[in-house]
Amino acid sequence: VKAQFGAGNDLTIFSDGGSFSYINNTQGVLRIRNTSDDQDVIIQSDNGSGGVTDYFAADGSTGAAKLYNYGSQKLATTATGADITGVLKADGLTVDGGSSSPTHLFTGARAGKLVSIDNESTSTSYGLLTNTASVSANSYPLWVTSNDVNRLTVGGNGDISFYNDSANQGLFWDSSASSLGLGTTNPSSYYAKNLVVSAASEGGLTIASTATSHTNYILFADGTSGDSAYRGQIAYNHNNDLMNVISSGAMDFRTGSSRDIRLTINEDGSSVFSGAVTANAGLVVT
Repeated sequence: VKAQFGAGNDLTIFSDGGSFSYINNTQGVLRIRNTSDDQDVIIQSDNGSGGVTDYFAADGSTGAAKLYNYGSQKLATTATGADITGVLKADGLTVDGGSSSPTHLFTGARAGKLVSIDNESTSTSYGLLTNTASVSANSYPLWVTSNDVNRLTVGGNGDISFYNDSANQGLFWDSSASSLGLGTTNPSSYYAKNLVVSAASEGGLTIASTATSHTNYILFADGTSGDSAYRGQIAYNHNNDLMNVISSGAMDFRTGSSRDIRLTINEDGSSVFSGAVTANAGLVVT
């Protein structure tokens, strides 16, 4: 049995006598329309248990298009986008803020919950997690993890911590004091606190030269032009293996691989002593 509509039988409703029934349109646009005020268009199918349930609904009272899984709503369109219930899985994701640069690309509306971007491994965790609760100075609104270890945390007060493979804090930025600590979490406790390196035996700080002919420096400046940029210096000349200590732009002390020492003490730059020193009980220069 086939029902046919239109001058050219463009629309037909029929069953193939087997597993399928059809609404078939061969001309123009096919519209399914409900003109009753605030009412819906609902598509139902088998619920897997011998009954029927909703799979799609066009909600005439809210304007939402709704998708269901066995009658459980999973997606509903809104005036500003769509609301999804459950987990969204995709082969890829592109977030396009458009020309207006939105304030938030990912948001979590429930206080105390996390917004996470991570893998699905049940044994090893990699990802980015942000805390959507009210942020206090001691909380961590941002985590970056890998291999189930925190690699980076950002506190609500702006403090930043980096961690090693043993989950020990290795690098710490104290936002309130603008201090950076390597191997310490309290760089602001020291007198000179911009950069503090805390090290155990055989640890320390290395300046590595890229060639044996180079000279490397630790410089003390009170300006940016001329010798104001290097008024005080600790310099090592790798080509001649010489260590120089310089103040006011002039050399005060030099020693090298031959263990010769040059001392410059007079204000005119002349040397008081230059040569080898052998002292069994000490050396006093007055």
